[in-house]
Amino acid sequence: MNKHAYTYSVLQYRHDVWSGECMNVGVLVYCPDLGYLKLQTRTGGSRLSNAFPGINRKALLHDMRELERWFDRKCSERGSEWMWRSAHDVGLRLLGDDDSSFRWHLNGTGVTNDPASTQDQLFHRFVTQHDPEPGRVPRTDEQVFEVVRSKLKTSEILSRMEPHTVRSNYSEFTFEHSFRNGRWHCIQAISLDSADAEQMQRKAERWAGVLVGISEAPEPFTVYMVTGRPTKADLTKQYERMMELLRHAPTKPLVLDEEEADEIGRRIIG
Repeated sequence: MNKHAYTYSVLQYRHDVWSGECMNVGVLVYCPDLGYLKLQTRTGGSRLSNAFPGINRKALLHDMRELERWFDRKCSERGSEWMWRSAHDVGLRLLGDDDSSFRWHLNGTGVTNDPASTQDQLFHRFVTQHDPEPGRVPRTDEQVFEVVRSKLKTSEILSRMEPHTVRSNYSEFTFEHSFRNGRWHCIQAISLDSADAEQMQRKAERWAGVLVGISEAPEPFTVYMVTGRPTKADLTKQYERMMELLRHAPTKPLVLDEEEADEIGRRIIG
């Protein structure tokens, strides 16, 4: 079966041009021998929304559909000089190397007898490889707290929990499940049941940032962070690393796996 040369380039969305934050959102494949030029982009934006809170997902998906249609129109043209350039060069014809929200990354090559199938493989490799599994919904912080609740159900602590706001000169945060026994004991459940290691790290770093903001609060308090482990076994090592990250955060919180949540009662009551 004959093999034909093709080139490809990855389309990235830049949420913040100045910081350089970006995510792969599409793959452009160009195979001149077979007259194939197609851009495949994301059809959903849940991972984008999780990565960039506040993003206008509807507008972004519309823009990507428009890009796909532009390349579909170009594919129907014949005899134009662009037909002899690489995928990356064709992409730059539409989107120059400027400060827009989209940019082209990589300029790869290969051979194929089925460019559509090859594009599907490249799309999975560069765009959707770390997406949540279809039908799988990661556990929430509230679901992890239910494990804590079950561990403390025979303790007087559970019935006496109340919200408490810790304030410093720089920030404040309300812990919904707190208990006062000489000092405030603040319990926070954190689900680290993420789709990939990157998402898990972002969440752990975000919680570490919360502790930075309240670390100089004048009142004495102790934070107990109960973490929910990931369902995917290959993320166990990252989960353990993120627990250590939290343990070294300001205020030196007591970080426990959800199965160790009964330790909270022993620590508070003493």
